[in-house]
Amino acid sequence: MNRKGLLIFDLDGTLFQVETAWFPAIQQSFDELGLSKPSDNDLRALIGKPVDEIIAWYRSRCQQENIDKLALSIYSLTLAFVPVKGKLYQDIPAVLTDLKASVGQMALYSNGLQEYVEHVANTLEIMPFFDAVRCPVSSMDSKPSMIRELLGMLPSRPAIVIGDRYDDIKAAHENDLLAIAAKYGYGKPEELEESDAEIASPSDLPNLVHSLLHGQS
Repeated sequence: MNRKGLLIFDLDGTLFQVETAWFPAIQQSFDELGLSKPSDNDLRALIGKPVDEIIAWYRSRCQQENIDKLALSIYSLTLAFVPVKGKLYQDIPAVLTDLKASVGQMALYSNGLQEYVEHVANTLEIMPFFDAVRCPVSSMDSKPSMIRELLGMLPSRPAIVIGDRYDDIKAAHENDLLAIAAKYGYGKPEELEESDAEIASPSDLPNLVHSLLHGQS
């Protein structure tokens, strides 16, 4: 089978179980500041959102003078928890190994900060699978614009986006790409209705990708 195609992966909710590190960081930080702890359902709704939207949510939960302290505590603890609590979804290393050997190129993108994304990818040993990584560097960045830049950097085609939220589906379609919905992630079913294909677990991805890529010219 000839190697062809570009796969663009979202990180949180697609490869990384972000709740394993971020949720305990939030709960501990809220507890240390004497704030009412949010529910896991509240937190799941934030996953994949741009950083400024997450900070706005923090602001809605505490007094203005504590915002910087809260945000720094959550971020620092999240980074600290990645090596000891952080987990990839089941079979992700094997899936990425399979795909790396059979597709042309792979990229990683996220609304998360560059330091965070690189820390997760390096700590959990998935960084070598990717030919490029793109995160926001300004308030002008968005998932569609980051995908557009990756398309300019990496020539392999056809390209497919794999993600777990509506923003990933929308970003793919705005760039005229196919979108695979990771149903095991954090997106609600209605968010993923416009996807071109879906997977119930990471192990479903290789066969689907091979079928889609080799069914296109």
